[in-house]
Amino acid sequence: MAAGLFPSPSLWHHFQFRHLHYLVDGETGVVYSLDEAAAAAWQMAEGPASPSPPLALVERFGRKEAATAWREVLALRTRSCSRRHPSPGSDSPPITLGPAASAGFRIGTPLKALCLLVAMECNLACRYCFAAPDWQRHGERRMSQEVARRAIDLLMEASGRSSALQIDFFGGEPTLNWEVVTDVTGYAASRAAAAGKRINFTLTTNGLLWNEEIASFLNFYHFQVIFSLDGRPEIHDRFRRRLGGQMSHAAVLRNVRQAVQQLVDGDYWIRGTFTRENLDFTADVEYLLDQGFRRISLEPVVAVPGPDAPWALRDEDLPRLLSEYDRLAELYLRKAREGDPFEFFHFRLAPPSGPCVARRISGCGAGYQYLAVTPEGDLYPCHQFVGREAYRMGSIFDPGIEQSLSPTPTGDGSCGHLLSERFRRAHALGKPECRNCWARLYCGGGCHANADLLGGDMLGTVPLFCELQKKRVELSIALREACGTG
Repeated sequence: MAAGLFPSPSLWHHFQFRHLHYLVDGETGVVYSLDEAAAAAWQMAEGPASPSPPLALVERFGRKEAATAWREVLALRTRSCSRRHPSPGSDSPPITLGPAASAGFRIGTPLKALCLLVAMECNLACRYCFAAPDWQRHGERRMSQEVARRAIDLLMEASGRSSALQIDFFGGEPTLNWEVVTDVTGYAASRAAAAGKRINFTLTTNGLLWNEEIASFLNFYHFQVIFSLDGRPEIHDRFRRRLGGQMSHAAVLRNVRQAVQQLVDGDYWIRGTFTRENLDFTADVEYLLDQGFRRISLEPVVAVPGPDAPWALRDEDLPRLLSEYDRLAELYLRKAREGDPFEFFHFRLAPPSGPCVARRISGCGAGYQYLAVTPEGDLYPCHQFVGREAYRMGSIFDPGIEQSLSPTPTGDGSCGHLLSERFRRAHALGKPECRNCWARLYCGGGCHANADLLGGDMLGTVPLFCELQKKRVELSIALREACGTG
């Protein structure tokens, strides 16, 4: 067998979790479970291939087992493995777009979701808040009923034949503008029903204003609710204080506990942020579990390292962060085996599946499938881009905005909006650093807003966040296998 069996070596990835070995084919998303002999053979199979197993493999495993493992590894390298154990979703066909074609490929998905920033103000003063600089510059604002309803009209008109839509209520603190939340929810539900579409709602809140009225309304419209709670009291109160500097943890915890009991669908997430000051964030997950919560997401803080943000993550934190994710995975597995499972958002990563290229290479859809609307009606690619004027996409009141945001009927995915067109091309095959990454089908190219903020280029990547994402993909694959889920 000649050399060159492995034309894209970076698209294959071998990793180990506990005593188990896994191999990911980054071109198809297929995951293989390897025994010790096959894992060792894979690591030895570099350069020109020989039909006979290496002596080191024979000495370690014996001639028969070594020969079997070697044949299987050679078969894997020619994509015809005879003994493979794919995980759920592994029957995905490969992506056939080559690097030359991929740079010009555009995603033709229409607008499907809006993030309504109904209140650019808050009753907390979180130190790491990415939204606060906007209202510190421009003042606190609340969205009017007129703007909110016009945003829904835009969504209905620009979504084309898409039948599943979404509205996210965000801020600031959206419950500060509760009257508009309730009005536009009813308006959106009515318009969607009349058009034969289904619309889902989410609300992100710190929980301080939670009451029976809010619970009843959200239950009626089957909202998913995301509660902001960082974990241990000393961690939460270090960053998430009230406007006057008072602690907020006790009140937030009390209200969120009550809220979770009141949500009849049980559709919630506890969403926290970890920083350089709590790299031991598994302890925060354990704390949240002790409070009775079972759907948890802890996100790395996004901030530029420097004197103004000493809590920002740095490259030198990576080894500690990777080991902490391992520690969290052990907790996840132990709880599952004890019959007390919980969900961790980044460990429930769905395997890439289906033949649709766009679905498998795109991330969140910011800039074309998902847009953020400010209180004035300005459009941005997502809530994190708000205030970055280079990314302002116009206004919901601009004549013809619906048409310019919509893919052309020619079927090539292009649209009349230049910035939206740029985002349609900003996928995993369009970013140079992503094209040969094994995790590209799980990641979709990463967060454009993070790349712009931390690297100065939305088409770039942030190495620290790439490594964290790849670690989470590894662990989600391994835990899916270990827990028998998928």
